[in-house]
Amino acid sequence: MKMQVYILNMPQRQERKLNVMQEFADKPEFATHFVMPVKHQIPSISHWLTFYELVKQAQEQGLDYFVFCEDDHIFTSDYEEREFFRQVAEAGRLEADILLGGVSSMKVPIQITDHLFWLHLFNGTQFVIVFKRFYNRLLECGKDKQDVVTDYFISSISGNIFVMYPFISIQKEFGYSDVTSFNNKKGYVDGLFHGTSKGLEILNKVRRFYNDLR
Repeated sequence: MKMQVYILNMPQRQERKLNVMQEFADKPEFATHFVMPVKHQIPSISHWLTFYELVKQAQEQGLDYFVFCEDDHIFTSDYEEREFFRQVAEAGRLEADILLGGVSSMKVPIQITDHLFWLHLFNGTQFVIVFKRFYNRLLECGKDKQDVVTDYFISSISGNIFVMYPFISIQKEFGYSDVTSFNNKKGYVDGLFHGTSKGLEILNKVRRFYNDLR
């Protein structure tokens, strides 16, 4: 069965739609669906409300998991179908609430397996796998929320967040952001993803070094 992917895209952002369509064009393992963001004058709240509605829909449909995706997502060269699904299954066994394809910032990364890090907090929702076990908590805790930032809110209510290593997803810079204005500076987003990826690379090297001394 194909993994269901819901991609946020505003009709006027055709360049973003074409970008993400190209990313998934050669990946038949995914079933992609474009979603119009819920209207709200504050972009971050629109983002959260859209995410909330997709979780609600996934619960009603009985999905074991789904991908919440943004239209600036791009796959890295480290994406490989078989390994990807192996990591999804491993995260499921670890009772993950959320599995991330890559993050722009993070706190307290702890390496659990060769390819999965546990995170205390993260930023970056361009490719998020949401597991069934987390649906109820998201819907109950976020029911009346009108002032949240999606990634920080998820971090505040979950103790089971994981990110893939190496990253299989980063964000493409378009020169503007529909959610966070400070991402508009050229090179800023690329630098964030490079920095977090490098941080996990260092931690992985340290782990391997001391494992070899045993």
